[in-house]
Amino acid sequence: MIDGLHRLYRPRYFKTTRTVPAIMATIALAFAFASEDKLMAGVGPENVIVVINADSVTSRTIANHYIDLRGIPDTNVVLLSDVPQGLRTNLADFKAKILSPLFAEIDARKIGSQVRVIAYSADFPTSVDVSTDTAKLTDPTLKQYQLPTASINGLTSLYQFLLGNSERYLDLGSNLYARGSIDREFRNPYMDKERNEAYDAAVANFSEKSYADAAKQFTELFVKTPSFSPIAIRAAEAYALAGETDSAKLMLIKSIQSGWRSRKYLDRNDALSDIVKSDAFQPLMNQLSDEPATVQGPKGFASELAWAGNGYPSLDQADGVRYMLSCMLAVVHSQGSTVDQAVEVLRRSSKCDNTFPDANFWFTKTGDVRTTTRFPGVADALLWLGYLGRPAGVILKSIPDEKADCVGLMLGTPTMQLAAKSFRFVPGAIADNLTSHGGNFETSSQTKLTELLHAGAAMSSGTVAEPFSLQPKFPLPMMYGYYASGVTAIEAFYLSLMSPYQLLIVGDPLAQPFARPPSDRGSLAVSDKINGEKTLRMTRKPADEIDLTRSTPTQLIEIFIDGKLTQRIPAIAKMEMGIKGGPPGLVEVRMAMIGNDPTQPRISRSIWLQLGDGAAPPKASVSSDGQTAICKYKNAESIDWMLYGQVVSTTTGPESDFAPDRSVLGEGPLNVRPVVTIDGNRIPGRPVTVGRK
Repeated sequence: MIDGLHRLYRPRYFKTTRTVPAIMATIALAFAFASEDKLMAGVGPENVIVVINADSVTSRTIANHYIDLRGIPDTNVVLLSDVPQGLRTNLADFKAKILSPLFAEIDARKIGSQVRVIAYSADFPTSVDVSTDTAKLTDPTLKQYQLPTASINGLTSLYQFLLGNSERYLDLGSNLYARGSIDREFRNPYMDKERNEAYDAAVANFSEKSYADAAKQFTELFVKTPSFSPIAIRAAEAYALAGETDSAKLMLIKSIQSGWRSRKYLDRNDALSDIVKSDAFQPLMNQLSDEPATVQGPKGFASELAWAGNGYPSLDQADGVRYMLSCMLAVVHSQGSTVDQAVEVLRRSSKCDNTFPDANFWFTKTGDVRTTTRFPGVADALLWLGYLGRPAGVILKSIPDEKADCVGLMLGTPTMQLAAKSFRFVPGAIADNLTSHGGNFETSSQTKLTELLHAGAAMSSGTVAEPFSLQPKFPLPMMYGYYASGVTAIEAFYLSLMSPYQLLIVGDPLAQPFARPPSDRGSLAVSDKINGEKTLRMTRKPADEIDLTRSTPTQLIEIFIDGKLTQRIPAIAKMEMGIKGGPPGLVEVRMAMIGNDPTQPRISRSIWLQLGDGAAPPKASVSSDGQTAICKYKNAESIDWMLYGQVVSTTTGPESDFAPDRSVLGEGPLNVRPVVTIDGNRIPGRPVTVGRK
């Protein structure tokens, strides 16, 4: 049990009937909302926080490029000063100078409900000394194998434990978001004593063939946790064995409505056989997936949800533990990447989304423990990839020598020579290598994870200290199956990583070559009514045809205004929001459409609109060489230039030419926003990009 951790950091969860208090005083919605307890997940640019070391030009440069490549909103960019220098820091400084100020900033901006990924730019410590916590361990196995060095992203992902001053993040199964075998679906998921004991009692009654009692107990538990569909399956089984067929059918229907997805499990279920094979039940069965029933399927990630012991999410924070996916965008170091190499990795990866490459997934196998440790899980990955129709196989060498394209590569070797490799990583490929020091940049021993990035991978990983070849500290082979199912690279890593604390993950978290986002067309516009009121109009036109191999129907829509989630609504054709008291100038309005699939694929579009009345917003332009932003505004008292929510230049008067100081702001494209002051009122315009090549 993890006492109190669910109360530590609770970002506001926007249900479908929320208004936009900071922007609109009243909103009239021309439709009926869907259920308020819908669980939403998945990762897009709106869900990624990019963290910059404000005192490092290198950190700014890497971030500048990534923010521009991926369309990260300014609201999601956090600059931290006084970041500990070097590759290593201690736990106290990590909490005080990185983790706590970062989460305080997210909370202050009121964007906690939409943040799912923390991506650190370069020039942050990669390793954290956690000896103060390993000293608290009492379990002899953990004391022996959990060394006092953690990765920055591993600790960030396990933030609830750290903010609760609990060393339980050192457990080998600390990441409950990670998937497991299909049997895990029916593990006792409850952390509190009352429901934990109630579940055990139901299981005992079922084992003792007291099916009616077990059915009642499972049903009562499901009512309390309606997102835990396996409990409804257990109730249906018990009802069926008790001869209560109608109740069994009802609970089976409820399990599917709450997210149960495996047809194969039901097809081989003796207790439910008569129901699931009946003609009347086939329409419902046909909605389920034929994916292999050996491992749990992928789920899109959401940080506002609590993940329980059975791997299922819940809106009730008491039901589990919340996490935050995390990685580094680059490690710029003499043992790692140069700035140019790091930028090229991100640039290449940004072009991979929804490309569905016809490329291989390979799993190497030698006599080395670095491959044999994970090889038992390769069969599940091959089965899953075969189900998806993706080419995959085992390579009986430390490095493939095939002349072919690769989109996923699992390795286990201390060193590798990739410069002369015969295969080609396609854009969006992921690769990882089980070895001791792949993420330890303090030593030249062993090949570093960054070499796989330089060779063409979009994301890779390596431990920052000796992991003792323990499988929970490395991604399962199923990472590649989940990736091929359409999740982002960052989700694929954490879906398969049971103990993240030691693993450094580097690259593009948003890479998603197999994602199937909605193909609907959406638009946003502001119109004036006859009575003088303004209306924000959203329209969605479904695609004429949906190729389910490359897209999914729209399930829900999210509306963001200046980077903040303001509405979550069903997939309706149109919506109107009456606007009163809108802000001056232009704001970015973003519409994200979320697909009806467990991976929750997303696609977003944005437009700059004037929601309020008042003076016309300023218009900026860029000089012919692309390096200077220009703004002229009659009668302006001053013109500010904003970058990532901060004023980086101020000019008195109605004209301003802004050439960024690259020695401070870093190289790469900068989306700078003009804000003019008239009669003491600030009026923002639309950003322009300087420095884009």
